[in-house]
Amino acid sequence: MSLPQQNHLALKYYVAYAASLAAAASPAIPVTGRGRVVDIRFTPLVSPTTNPTVITPKVGATQMQLNGSNITMSIAAATTAITGVVSLQPNGLNIVDVGDVIVLTSNAGAANAASVPGYYTVVVDERSI
Repeated sequence: MSLPQQNHLALKYYVAYAASLAAAASPAIPVTGRGRVVDIRFTPLVSPTTNPTVITPKVGATQMQLNGSNITMSIAAATTAITGVVSLQPNGLNIVDVGDVIVLTSNAGAANAASVPGYYTVVVDERSI
């Protein structure tokens, strides 16, 4: 009896620390593989206050899409620190290649955006290309 065939690791996880949700702290993540961005998450380390913060995900200068429309990710005011994960699953204009950069641009909407650090996690499925 032969052993089961193992598929290579297809999901690549990129994690970026953002010192704040301020626009100036918007991360740019260099890509080291080819695939499709299938998930973007943000985990705040401090709860944002008063207003939502809108994050615009892009591959280079091209905004990612969902079902043919440009998308954004909204981090609501009072999102729970550490456990309040905000996620987005783009399905269009989300192909990345080696050397591309994923840009997560913040509009700094939260009143305390400068003091809201957190982690972005971007998942790229390399099987899908």
